[in-house]
Amino acid sequence: MRRELPDAEFRVWQPGDTAPTDYAIVWRAPRELFANRPDLKTVFMKTVFNLGAGVDAILEVERKQPSTLPPNAKLVRLEDSGMAQQMVKYATYCVLRYLRHFDEYEALQREGRWVKLTPHARESFTVGVLGLGVLGAEVAKGLRALGVPVRGYSRSAKTIEGVDVYAGAENFDAFLDA
Repeated sequence: MRRELPDAEFRVWQPGDTAPTDYAIVWRAPRELFANRPDLKTVFMKTVFNLGAGVDAILEVERKQPSTLPPNAKLVRLEDSGMAQQMVKYATYCVLRYLRHFDEYEALQREGRWVKLTPHARESFTVGVLGLGVLGAEVAKGLRALGVPVRGYSRSAKTIEGVDVYAGAENFDAFLDA
């Protein structure tokens, strides 16, 4: 950051720090970072950059104690930054590990035994993806490409080819039970 913005002043926030700032780069920021600021009405903080894919943690602070966040502050979240492909690879690894009995093979190896195990049928292993934002949608598509049945849940309606999508609070139980 210092290399890219050589004229900017950076500091690590500590409890009690109420000095004005233009930007905050956070992940699961504590309420105290935003609260009890004497200059809230002048918008001490113009932009909050969240280092995760979503801003749910920041919005939860505001939901629990309204007027904690500065008025008119922009919340900026990472759209992807390569995280989607990393998550697709990790989810693929987990599914293949199960389908191909890697855990059982490792246990057999420790026992010094060789037993050929029949892989699980892909169509018998349904994967549920909870959240179909940028990351979740890519995971659902990637797993669907593996040939496993995929269902997804989102707060709002989505369409992903080959994925059974459930949306809204009223359909959450159906997502779990399907």
